[in-house]
Amino acid sequence: MESPEEAKSAPTKLPSDRWRKIVDLFDGAMAVPKPERAAWVDGQCGPDRTIWSEVDSLIKASEDEERAFTNASRRPGIAGP
Repeated sequence: MESPEEAKSAPTKLPSDRWRKIVDLFDGAMAVPKPERAAWVDGQCGPDRTIWSEVDSLIKASEDEERAFTNASRRPGIAGP
């Protein structure tokens, strides 16, 4: 049996059709201007907080990666765009 901490850190197991929906929503959200993104995701997910949480997690990870890349390109000795 999992401890509460293990349960929190364990990845959510969703059927493939739900993952497809999550990926489609993530792709759609990334096409929406950042200031409007949260409202767009809320409207698309409705009351399904599991999907909302997964999409939100992907968006945050993508934004973190983008921010890290941008910060790295500003370091001396690293060519930027």
